[in-house]
Amino acid sequence: MKKGWHFGYFLIIMLAWLPYWWSFYPIIISYDGAAQLANFFGLTYPNNHQPYTAAFLMGLLVKFFMKLTHESTLAFALYAICIASVSAFVLSRLAFKLGSSFGKKIEWFAVGLFALFPLFPFYAISYDKTSPFLIGTAMLLSALISIAEEKKINNHLLELFIGSILISAFRTDGYYVVVIVLFVSSIVLKSKKILWGLLLLIFSMSIISKVIFPNMYVMPGLPGDPISVPLQQVAYTVKKNESHLEKNKLYVELNEIIPLKKITQAYNPNLADYVKFSYGNKYYGTNKSQKKAFEDFLKEKKKYSTLKFARLWLALGKRYPFDYVKAWWYQVNSYYMPTNYDEQQKSSGQLFMNFNKNWVNNSVINTMKQLNMPINYNNSNFAKKFRSKITTPLKNDNFIYKFSLSAWLYDWVLILSAIIAIIQIIKKKISIVWLLPFLFPLGILGVAMLTPVDGGMRYILPIIMTLPMGVGFIFRKNKKTENG
Repeated sequence: MKKGWHFGYFLIIMLAWLPYWWSFYPIIISYDGAAQLANFFGLTYPNNHQPYTAAFLMGLLVKFFMKLTHESTLAFALYAICIASVSAFVLSRLAFKLGSSFGKKIEWFAVGLFALFPLFPFYAISYDKTSPFLIGTAMLLSALISIAEEKKINNHLLELFIGSILISAFRTDGYYVVVIVLFVSSIVLKSKKILWGLLLLIFSMSIISKVIFPNMYVMPGLPGDPISVPLQQVAYTVKKNESHLEKNKLYVELNEIIPLKKITQAYNPNLADYVKFSYGNKYYGTNKSQKKAFEDFLKEKKKYSTLKFARLWLALGKRYPFDYVKAWWYQVNSYYMPTNYDEQQKSSGQLFMNFNKNWVNNSVINTMKQLNMPINYNNSNFAKKFRSKITTPLKNDNFIYKFSLSAWLYDWVLILSAIIAIIQIIKKKISIVWLLPFLFPLGILGVAMLTPVDGGMRYILPIIMTLPMGVGFIFRKNKKTENG
């Protein structure tokens, strides 16, 4: 790798990101980020709703900077610069590797995308689990592209495993996708080292979740976390057919574990959170000891058996299969097609963590005050205008701006380029190893079908990251990817 070009790309990306850091100085605290700070610093009972591995590692880094600076503002500013610098470094490295495989135009396209697409700087300077997750994603993709290009596994194993560890620690669904990617990679590449690395990762994550966390009294995820889409299907179906179901035994059984009146009123076709948080027990409690709160939570959670819910969910689905399909489609359609204004407003709000919503800001401000870590953003007129402009994309009538901030565009580029790659593999024009860089973004797209937000752009950031690779395959003229 030519280090001069690599460092130059790093500088371009960092310079493009500086206005974000200056306007949001010292750092952007997301809604989830504030919850993780509260989790780490003891304002709430420790829990795994947001991965506690993420809350713990992020909290440790902030605590380290607070030890150095003796105050929170500068500590968060250093955290932002640290994460942004690492992000810019791995993205510049990924851009260079994309250029090695697909040519200089794709290389510069990647640099421009990473520098100018607003989600990358926004998350890079945020206190949010998405930032380290994206660092891991860039490293994983960089390693797999290099392996496909060079056919040299050992040179890229360290980058592959560091990326896999970061993804697994900061996103639970990312961990499951990584397991699949590493398993398939070990078979395709016939690599025992990758297989042993996978087994070690699974062992480590199992020890953390099954041994370390319970001994730290870290509460597991909420009952509704893994079943948000099935809950949406139940809510939609019951709401549509309530008059036919109310006196039915199935309705009574469902109502014993799900407050059906509440979830039908809360139902939103594009956002499952309202329904998801209406199911099962919560983390809230009185002034109990951490151990007592942990034990009570587990005892209460046992009432919400996933197997019982699955049985009732299947029974309802057998009666109303088309309603289930409709509910699922309403929940995911923004990932595949242009949406109407209301749906776009909901999904685009997720672009910037609903930063422009008062309820989000008030919640974050309240949490930070309780932690005695007040966050006051840059108050200059330019900074305020920049923040307002960047976080309210729907007020901009520019079609290209809205078009570029829609999930379906990037999903279809990924799907089309993956199909082209598979055809080329079947025709033996390229090695099957080129399937590996597509596995992770395709896995993320699959996971997005189960996420609570329809068309949420932050869920598909790994897919956006692979856009240059997708464009490179669609318009590929470079013969380097072919078999020798």
